[in-house]
Amino acid sequence: MNTEILFIILFCGLPIIVIGIIAFSYIQRISHFQEVLANGIETTAVVVRKYWRYRVVIEYRDYKGNMYRRDFEVLPSEYHRFTQGEAVSIFYSARRPHIFSLKETIEQARAAAQSRCEPPER
Repeated sequence: MNTEILFIILFCGLPIIVIGIIAFSYIQRISHFQEVLANGIETTAVVVRKYWRYRVVIEYRDYKGNMYRRDFEVLPSEYHRFTQGEAVSIFYSARRPHIFSLKETIEQARAAAQSRCEPPER
């Protein structure tokens, strides 16, 4: 009986938990991006470090002068364009300054939204 329960938990419950964690992470990223898109304040961050697995560490200050050090993952094609000590433009959330997005990503999203709202040219 115990073997059957363990089998059910491992092969049914565990995949459901993993899928739930992945879904939660994806939804959270979308929510954070929308928050920065709506309430973003532009600032300059500095690339502090780059390390394996395409991770980049940046530091920036919010409007109150508080320092934030955040690391994030980038695509392999983008990893090499960041250099240590380089200034990078970002937007951070006015409500929760630890949440940020790169300026170019915000600009691309705004341009896409604007092009959807404009009527097609005739």
